[in-house]
Formats: sequence, structure tokens, C-alpha cells
Amino acid sequence: MPRFKLAKNRMNLLIDKLQNRFDPETLEQGWEHYHKGFVAKLTLQHGYILHAIVHGVEPYDVKIDLEQFERSECTCPSTGECAHMAAAIFMAYTAHGRPELLLIQLKHTLLTRTKAVRAAGRAKSEERPMIPGPGDLPAQWHKVFDQRFYGFTLSHQHSVDTFYSAAVDSLLPFAQTWNEGIRSLYRLHIYLFILRKIDDFHQTHQTTYLSTYHVAGSRNAAMRALQEITQWAKQTDPHPISRQHEGHWQDTIRLVREWSLRGKPGPVPWLDVYRTLWGQWFEQVEEPTKERHRLKHMLGPSGLPSRQEDILRLALAHFDISGGDDETAIHSLNRLHNRQIGDFLFVLQQLHQAEAPDRLLRWLRWLLPLMPRLKQDEFHTLCGYWVEAMKHQPSDEEWIRVMIAMLPRSYTYYTDYLMKHGRFRQWADLQLANSVDPANLYPDEIKAVEASDPELLLPIYHQSVERMIQEKTRLSYKTAVRLLRTLHLLYEKLDRLDRWQLYIELLSDKYSRLRAFQQELQKGQWLS
Repeated sequence: MPRFKLAKNRMNLLIDKLQNRFDPETLEQGWEHYHKGFVAKLTLQHGYILHAIVHGVEPYDVKIDLEQFERSECTCPSTGECAHMAAAIFMAYTAHGRPELLLIQLKHTLLTRTKAVRAAGRAKSEERPMIPGPGDLPAQWHKVFDQRFYGFTLSHQHSVDTFYSAAVDSLLPFAQTWNEGIRSLYRLHIYLFILRKIDDFHQTHQTTYLSTYHVAGSRNAAMRALQEITQWAKQTDPHPISRQHEGHWQDTIRLVREWSLRGKPGPVPWLDVYRTLWGQWFEQVEEPTKERHRLKHMLGPSGLPSRQEDILRLALAHFDISGGDDETAIHSLNRLHNRQIGDFLFVLQQLHQAEAPDRLLRWLRWLLPLMPRLKQDEFHTLCGYWVEAMKHQPSDEEWIRVMIAMLPRSYTYYTDYLMKHGRFRQWADLQLANSVDPANLYPDEIKAVEASDPELLLPIYHQSVERMIQEKTRLSYKTAVRLLRTLHLLYEKLDRLDRWQLYIELLSDKYSRLRAFQQELQKGQWLS
């Protein structure tokens, strides 16, 4: 933060210059320079010259004239207003408020102004009102959608959910009188529009302090839209639409391909949208050969961004997988730059729903190297698929090896699996290996093991007693004595009270110097 604070009228003047003289790209670059700490030595000279050193390829000298802004200058190669000037102004604004909020305000203003100009230009060149019609191709529908929501931006008051509801509620009524086929296709494009706008929101807000808040809402809304598209594809017959509205049909295929395969990061699972519509809808009419040829043509040029290349390979692999040719798909996907589990959850879900456990297991084996570095929710998802796949295998030894290799992350799944299959000795070994306290075990599990083989519980309680004693606190001694009561009952149930007496004597001798522990043993009446 600068050691001075500009007068409010001068700060407002600088904000006005940012709005009227800087383009959005320059503002974004200026914000990046400020946010990364590249602005140094911000001072106010002679009362009206804002001076800063802004680091870029080399340190640049910035001078902003607060009385005659046109005389402002920077030593960088750029002509006119540059990102280094914007960075200095963002730094000066820190004395007045949050620069990230200023950036949002500026981008919103510029975006609104730009779209208003475009809309005005279109209004002059097009005498038709901004209302979608059944004769318009889907691309024209989306132009109308964009026009109707050109000023919408996210804030604390306007969430992604607000936009979602507004889009559905305001756009659907236009198609009330259309024939059923074209009305149904129009509904699909409303959900595709929602996904496009969610991507736009992400691009606009990803550099602000609100980004985490908006990303979470955007992901939830995107998944909701994908679920609607999935349900729509299951319920809608594509044949009459493709026959009666061929232009709309082909334009929809083109737009889905264009939006889904760009490979840009964001909260929208575009690859899943593509695979859902092709797998459940387009393929009922279209022969995939043409689409595969287009994908190979798109993949052909060298120099594609690595993520876009990966997305195209994943899209191609979809057609191999849907045709049952997993080996060809895997051979192609071995060339991925970055194997991400999120790209394959769709595949696993489809194979699980298709009740193809052998194929599901084939993909789980291929994805196994990813498991150690998965997020916890992803790890649990894959463990769930492993459990389902192994139900149909003659032996579960492979699953056991996988779970052992993944310990301790797999502890919950592994212990639950052992209990369900009555493998109580392995269950007991697992608790011992992980030094699990009996108090942290489910009572139902302990009861099940005790009913089957009480002796398996003895080493678990022995280990816990030793651990409590070695903590050497009065509270831990009391806990150890309570555990001894349970141990006594187990020995009694096993009819081995002679061994119990020997154990107590050895325990007392081993810790004879711990006077407080000896006192607790006497209180518990374990010493004769």
C-alpha cells in the first residue's frame, strides 16, 4: 500500500481514465502486474505526478500526470496507455478500496459498453426484433440469447443460480407455440447457452477475490445443466428432428463440437456434454465416421495447445469405447500429455451403468497409477467402482492388493470390505498395523469379531493398553484401566483367566516404577 492517499477527486479522475482510455486486455495485464507485486516505489512527486517503477522484462519508469493525463508516459516499448500505467493506478487505489473490486467494476462497464454498441449496430442493420424464431438456426438463437443477457454479471446479489433461473424462465416462453420437435431442440440450446455463459463468468471473475465463491456456484450450476441435457437426450427422439429440421440438426452438431473441444480450463465439463449428446442422441441418426474424420482433421495440425490435443484424443476415444473397442481407445490415450481422472469418470460411469464389469475393471487397471495423487472425493469414487467391478470376479485378491498398496488412504474402504466378507483376522491385522484405538472402532464391528473369534481382539486391546501407559499421564492410566476391564471380559469368555492373571502380574512388574499407574491398578482391584 502506498504511503500517501490521493484526493478522492483525483482518484475518481484516474478511474475515469481507466474506463475511457484503457482496453480490457490492458486492464487485465495491469491487474496481473499489480497482483504479482511488480509495482515498486510508488510516490507522489510535486503534488501531481504519480511515479512508479513497474517491473516487466526490465524495470519501467512510469509517470502519470494527474493534471494533464495525456502527458503521462512509460519507458516501455508500448505506445499510448500501457499495462504498467494501469498497474500503478491499481496500486494507488489500494488506499481507497480493494483493487480487485475496481477491476470487476471496470470490466463490467467496458463489457456493457461494448455489447451496447454492438447491439445498437445490429439493431440498425437488422430490423427484426430480438426474439428467437422457429425458422432461425441455433446459431441465431444464441445471438439473441447473448443480446438479451449482454449486461448480466455476477455479484453478491446476482449469483450463477439467479442467472440459471432467469435464462430458463425468460427464454423458454418464446417457444410455447412452436411445433414439438423444434421446441424440444430449442430447450437443449437454452442449457447450452447457460453453460457458455458460465464459462464467460469464469473468465471474467477468475482473477478476483470472489473467484472461489463463483467457481463453486458455477460448477454446481454446470452439473445441473448437464443433468438436464442428459435427461433431455434420453427422452427426446432425434429422428423426426433430423428429418424435418436438417439445418437445425447439422448446426447443433457443429456448435456442440465447436464449444466442447476447445480445451480451455473452466467449471463446465464440456467433454462430458459432447460425449453425452453423441452417445445418447446424435449417434442414433448420424454415422460416427464423419465426426471421427473431422476430429482427426482437427488433431492434424502441429502446435495445438496440449490440453486441446488431449480433448480431441478423448473425443475420438469416445467412439472406440462406445463401439466396445477399449484396446484401441487405450492405445490412443496412452499419448495424452496429462492423464486427468476427471476425463474418465464419465467412461467409468457409463460402463458401470451398462453392467460391463470386465470392461470397467480394464479401465480401472489403466487408471490405477493416478490413484495415489487423487483428491479424496475422486479416490472414494474410484474405490466404489473397484468394489462394483470385483463383485463379478472369481477372486478378490487383486482388489486386496490394490487396497493394501493404497494404505492408509484406503483404510476406510479396506476395513469395511473385510468386515462385510467376514475376514476378521485380516481386519484385526489391519487395526494393529494402523495402531487403531478400540474407542475409534465401530461397536458393531467389535461385536461381530467378538462373536466370531474373541481372541482376535486381544492384541488390539493389549496394544492400546501399552500405548496409554506410555503416555504417562493420570488420564491415560485411567483409560488403560478401563481397557483392562474389557480385556478381562474377553479372557473370561475364552476361559483363560490363568493367562489373564499372568498378564496382569507381568504388566504390573513392567511398569512398577510408575506409581500413579500402580495406584490406578489398585483402584481397579487388579492387584491382589
